[in-house]
Amino acid sequence: MVCFQLNKKLAEDYEETAEVALRVKEKIEQFRDHLPLIKCITSEAMTEEDWGYVQKAVGNDSIDRDQVTVISFETYKLHEYYE
Repeated sequence: MVCFQLNKKLAEDYEETAEVALRVKEKIEQFRDHLPLIKCITSEAMTEEDWGYVQKAVGNDSIDRDQVTVISFETYKLHEYYE
């Protein structure tokens, strides 16, 4: 919301800067899409057995839960297995 408001304020006098605000807004929205999955993976309720199911689903037994990054969500297509 703030990025959109910033874009509107800057659009008239600083068009290029206004575009940057829109790009930041898009990046924030993309990251926001990852939040439920981040919450799930970092939950203390997820057991080692649960993580084993994740490893099996993505076909990679060497994925270390503590080393998973948002970038690896895309690499391993973790969103496909979220449910």
